[in-house]
Amino acid sequence: MPDMDSAERHKAALLDATRLLLSCPEGRHYLKWLIKPTLFYKPGMPEGHAEAAFREGMRSIGQAVFSLAVETGAAGEIFKEEE
Repeated sequence: MPDMDSAERHKAALLDATRLLLSCPEGRHYLKWLIKPTLFYKPGMPEGHAEAAFREGMRSIGQAVFSLAVETGAAGEIFKEEE
């Protein structure tokens, strides 16, 4: 098997970190705290191109974090009610 290139190693490390965070309540709380203010799951059309660009940048961060969780197969755990 050929060695992973830098991008693949980076992606694998991000997925490992996401799995670790999703494996405990504190980690899930952290991911929820990180994603929630990005408004990833609340699309909108703000007035003004500067505000729209800013919000789209925030949303892209939330989407990237959530996509990692999806790849781990445990994205639903992020918004699971705390026990």
